[in-house]
Amino acid sequence: MATISGEMSSAPADIRRQVNQFLQGTSSSGPISYEALSNSALFLLRSVPVARYAVLKHYAVAFDEAVHMFLSLSDHTLHGGLDTEAVKRSQLAALHDVTDLLLSFIKSNPEAWAPVVSSWALTLLGEMSSKYAVRRGVQHATSINEILHMWMACPPAKMLIEITSDCFAAMVGAAPDMCVDSLLEASVKYSPHFDWVVAHIGSCFPRTIITRVLNCGLKDFCSSGVEGPEKDMSSSRMKIPKMASVVRILGHLASKHGQDIRKALMALFEASLQSESLSNRVTTLPFLLQLASMSDMLLHILTTDLVSALTSDVLNQLHKQFTQWKRASPADYNSFLNLVVHLVGKCKTGSFD
Repeated sequence: MATISGEMSSAPADIRRQVNQFLQGTSSSGPISYEALSNSALFLLRSVPVARYAVLKHYAVAFDEAVHMFLSLSDHTLHGGLDTEAVKRSQLAALHDVTDLLLSFIKSNPEAWAPVVSSWALTLLGEMSSKYAVRRGVQHATSINEILHMWMACPPAKMLIEITSDCFAAMVGAAPDMCVDSLLEASVKYSPHFDWVVAHIGSCFPRTIITRVLNCGLKDFCSSGVEGPEKDMSSSRMKIPKMASVVRILGHLASKHGQDIRKALMALFEASLQSESLSNRVTTLPFLLQLASMSDMLLHILTTDLVSALTSDVLNQLHKQFTQWKRASPADYNSFLNLVVHLVGKCKTGSFD
C-alpha cells in the first residue's frame, strides 16, 4: 500500500519548532509573517505526514482569500486586466510554492498523493465556484466557455485547476473510475457552478472522461432502480442525480468530441449484448434511453446509430433478455415501454418509418 512520506528526515526539535510556528500563525496567537507561516506549512507537508490535512485546510483558506481578492479587484476594474500588484506578493508566492510542491508529490508518488490532493482540490474548486457565483463577472457570463475563461484568468483558480489536471493525469491509468466518480460527485454537489471545472477536465482527457462517465453513470443507474407500480421511468431521474451530471458533461464535450461520444454510446450498447452480467444486459438500453430523454443531442445520436444497430438478430436477443425482466418487474418494464413511445414521439425524423 502506498504511503505518504516527506522528502527528508527532520530532527524532532525542528519538527516541534515548525509545528509551534504553524499553530501560532494559523491561530493568530502571536505575530508571524505570512512567509514564515508558509515556510512552516511547507515543512510540515514535506516532513510530517499526519499534518497534511491541517496544512491542506490552511491552504484552502489561503486560496479562497486570494480568489476573493482577485474577484473583488475585478468588480472594481472598469477597463483592462486585473491589478495583480494589489494582491500581496507573499500570498501569491506562497500559493505558487505549495502548488509546485503538490505537483512534485503527485509526480513522484501518484498512488499516495493524487487521490488525496484531487479530493481536496475538487472540493475547494466546488466551494469557491458556488460561493462566488454571484460575483459580477461570473453572474453575467452567458456561456460555459465565458465562465471558464473568467476563472482561468484568476491565478489562484488556475493553480488549482493545474493541480487537479495533474491528479487526473496520474490517476486515469491506474484508477480511472475513482477520479471520474469523484468528478461526478462534485458535479452533483456543486452544479451548475462547477460545470466550468468539468468542461476543462473533460477537454484535457475527453475519451477517458466520456467512457468512464458513461460507465459510472450506468453503474449508478443499475444500483438505483425504480420501485413501485406508481412510478414511471422518468421519475428515475429524480432518484439518480448523477444522470443530470452525465448529460451536462457530455453536453460540454459534444461540440469538439461528438464522434467520441457517439462511439462510446454505441460501444456501451454493444458491450451489453455480450455481457455476462444480467444486470448490464437488462439496464444498459434503458440507461441510454433515459439519457436520450434528457438531451436532444444524445437522442439524435441514438436515433441514428442505435436504430441502425437494431437488426432482427439483435431485436430477438433483446426480447429474450427483457422477458425475464418483464416477469420479475412488470411495472418497470411498462415504464420502459412508455419511455420508448415518448422518445419516438420526440424524434423529428424517422419516427414513423
